[in-house]
Amino acid sequence: MTDRTRLSVFVTTYNNDRTLTACLESIKWADEIVLLDSFSTDDTLDIARRYGARITQHEFMGYGRQKQMALEATTHDWVLLLDADEALSPALRIEIDRLLDTGPAVDGYEMPRQEQLFWRMYHPATRMNHYLRLFDKRKGDIDDMPIHAAPKIKGRIGRLNAPLYHYGETDIHTKVEKINAYSTGLVADKIKKKTLGQYRSSCCSTHRCFSSAATCSNETF
Repeated sequence: MTDRTRLSVFVTTYNNDRTLTACLESIKWADEIVLLDSFSTDDTLDIARRYGARITQHEFMGYGRQKQMALEATTHDWVLLLDADEALSPALRIEIDRLLDTGPAVDGYEMPRQEQLFWRMYHPATRMNHYLRLFDKRKGDIDDMPIHAAPKIKGRIGRLNAPLYHYGETDIHTKVEKINAYSTGLVADKIKKKTLGQYRSSCCSTHRCFSSAATCSNETF
């Protein structure tokens, strides 16, 4: 009989007490929970301690570097990345549990994300975007994108069927503030890397930056 694959979950936080309980409740069965916090001032750390998370703190370095540091703190080869405002659906938890029992067949797995818009979740029949979150860390790491940092692996990628829940902003004011912050961060990063001149026109570049920020504004610490 094949030994069950052990799993580390890693989460980065900053003042996420509104959503963190749901996040950690959905993964409390994991072999390890690693939480990297950016010196929260709310109840984030108290919640994390209740779920037995292994907590470290570091000033925020940017989404990519912060998540990479959390990844490096995990002790098992197979890892699951969750944002603090995300949670596994019951069906996804079962699907991952069965996969760990039988052993992964590929090097990473994408999963659909069901979004909450203000006060309610999108209908399950709504088309969902898929995100790589469950993977063998020996095959990759976190990219250095300033906003929507994500795992990048060298290997085969499969897809899971059940959704990941995302608990987004609860009001339009907060949503607009986040989009504005992300668009500013994207433009600043492009200037820093001196890549703005590579685009066909400044108009086209600005359009892409704001479109990307609006699409990926669900990123959290």
